[in-house]
Amino acid sequence: ALSILVAGLVAAAVKAEAAVAGAVAAPLRQRIWLTAIQPFTGGGWDAGISMRVGAEIMLEEINSLSSLLPGYELHIAWQDGRCDAKVGYEIFLENEYDQHYQVFAPGVPINELDSNGDSTISTNETLVMGQTWNTSLVAPGPVGLLGPGCSGAALRVAPVAFKARLSMISNSATRPGLSNFPNFFRTIIPDTKFNAAWLAMIELLGQTSVVAVIGETENWASMGTALAREAFERNIELKGFVMSEMIDGFTGLQISYDSSTAAQDTAVELLRLKERIVILLMFELRNRLLLCENYKVGFLNAVYMPFGWLQHGWWMESDTECSAQQISYMATGFIAASALLWRRDADAALSCAANMSAGDLRQAWLDRQLTT
Repeated sequence: ALSILVAGLVAAAVKAEAAVAGAVAAPLRQRIWLTAIQPFTGGGWDAGISMRVGAEIMLEEINSLSSLLPGYELHIAWQDGRCDAKVGYEIFLENEYDQHYQVFAPGVPINELDSNGDSTISTNETLVMGQTWNTSLVAPGPVGLLGPGCSGAALRVAPVAFKARLSMISNSATRPGLSNFPNFFRTIIPDTKFNAAWLAMIELLGQTSVVAVIGETENWASMGTALAREAFERNIELKGFVMSEMIDGFTGLQISYDSSTAAQDTAVELLRLKERIVILLMFELRNRLLLCENYKVGFLNAVYMPFGWLQHGWWMESDTECSAQQISYMATGFIAASALLWRRDADAALSCAANMSAGDLRQAWLDRQLTT
């Protein structure tokens, strides 16, 4: 992601600095700042630490390659968005209008973040490790935003960032509606690509109709619209309630919040519809709630199609009225769609690094996290 930023955000910033400075040469190794809002902690998703490790490797490579940004040095203020749309949005507003940056555990080694040793790095643990930075450290002002890492926050931030003329690039925000913002870029495929995979599999299984269960409108509407468009082109019927007033073109069922009662209502409707295949446009907990209620009402032997980027073993958590074994029974045979996260040509040289291949990057990323 950082190499793409160098080509766009940083180049623009360098030109802007040159225009202001006129004939005065830029100081040696002038700093160029980026902010980052990533999910370091929180219940939704907490992959931010791994994301930062990869970015720091490339940051070092970029800054050591003198021909790439001669006279300049990239720096990043990392902040914990907790995969929470409200938290991520408030962080962005504080950055943009107050020039305050709530930096996540700067300088603290990974093995010291889990201070209570319970194998979970929590918000409460890391808050005391954070620092508040301001313009005395982050100067000149940031020229771009890495993230937010979660789509909910990215959808909240993108329209304001566009008005502020601030470019964003996310490595993991996949919601289709983000493509509507000309200031938003990403280094991962949008979720729309999964629709084609799911529907192609439905065709291979000889089905002509499907029911989709979607999450809250604010977060998932663009995905529902994209699914409806792809289904129409493939002549596959979407079953359920017509929801076009809220989600353009979409027909299906909805669970708008984490509730067993809401999931039960949907389970009853699924039992009535008796569709063989159910597409799940929701996060992990809501998937489990629905599978539990389906088990209880006797809607059995359906083939579920969730996102492949959900945490492995998402069906094994015991946070519903059903046991992990019952949820696993319901999930058996699910078909997930995901992206290829590592390139296959491991020997390919990285243009933004002096001496690193794609394979070298992957190994360095694993080594720094003490994993294999």
